[in-house]
Amino acid sequence: MFVWSSKYATHIQEVDAQHQQLIAILNRIYAAIDEGAVSADGLDASLDELSEYASYHFEEEEGLMIRKRVATAHVKLHKMEHRAFIYDVKRLQAKRASAESVDALAQQTTAFVTNWLALHILGIDQSMASQVRAIEDGASPQDAYEHFKEYTYERAVTRNLVGTLLEMWREAEDKLREIREK
Repeated sequence: MFVWSSKYATHIQEVDAQHQQLIAILNRIYAAIDEGAVSADGLDASLDELSEYASYHFEEEEGLMIRKRVATAHVKLHKMEHRAFIYDVKRLQAKRASAESVDALAQQTTAFVTNWLALHILGIDQSMASQVRAIEDGASPQDAYEHFKEYTYERAVTRNLVGTLLEMWREAEDKLREIREK
């Protein structure tokens, strides 16, 4: 399961609410895996829902960046990440038709989406949110971009990424322990 915590908060209400909805969709796939109830139709429906909601969220987030005058260089990069995610989800959808194991594909899906969301939210989305705040405080879009574009190298982001990985590792260990005890 992907557990929302304050470290993922951008402090932009609509963005955070939409991220939580994406996590809820992901967690329904996790729940089906945990319950041994993954079906081809269920995975298809989840992937459709994920793709549709992600597309909606990305359009909203991109519109917000335009309204808040975020630097064009950042918006272009951000859009590229969004398009890559949709492409990868569509590839997972295409794989479903020929998958030997729906369970394995469901697990591959949850691993991919969990990693992508954590890295995206903690990286480029936090950069975007910092830029929005800086612009609202009077910085030019270009100055805000220059100041916050190096999000992947900031200690706080690295600490959050490591924390996320450790949480995922602990959850995997807990699940393995549960399976062994059954």
